[in-house]
Amino acid sequence: MFDTLYRCPRTIARHENGPLNESRRRYLEHLGAQGAALHTIRAAAGVIYRATIMMKLDESSPVERRDVERAAKQWAHRWYRNASSRGPEQTDKEFRQTTCNWLRFAGRLWPSQLGRDDLHRCS
Repeated sequence: MFDTLYRCPRTIARHENGPLNESRRRYLEHLGAQGAALHTIRAAAGVIYRATIMMKLDESSPVERRDVERAAKQWAHRWYRNASSRGPEQTDKEFRQTTCNWLRFAGRLWPSQLGRDDLHRCS
């Protein structure tokens, strides 16, 4: 899957050897089977790779939504944003939604003690 998304051998190796590579690959294949465009799958691959690194995810740890919220804010407000970044609000939303969707697909997203108004944020 990763060699379909990327051309650079170092990028392919980073994704293939990164944390939770099988879980990430299965989710990306699921997106493809659902008809997602290559650009969409590539964007999701980048987000969920960054999520595994930032959140220090491993095979055994369940993940609470509040942890995703925290990582999304941290990523959106990093000091070295990409020049083509769409701003922190959009970046936060994309990171949060993509990561929650992947973790939900993998059966690893646990609800936090969030208020009713907060539940829509990971939808």
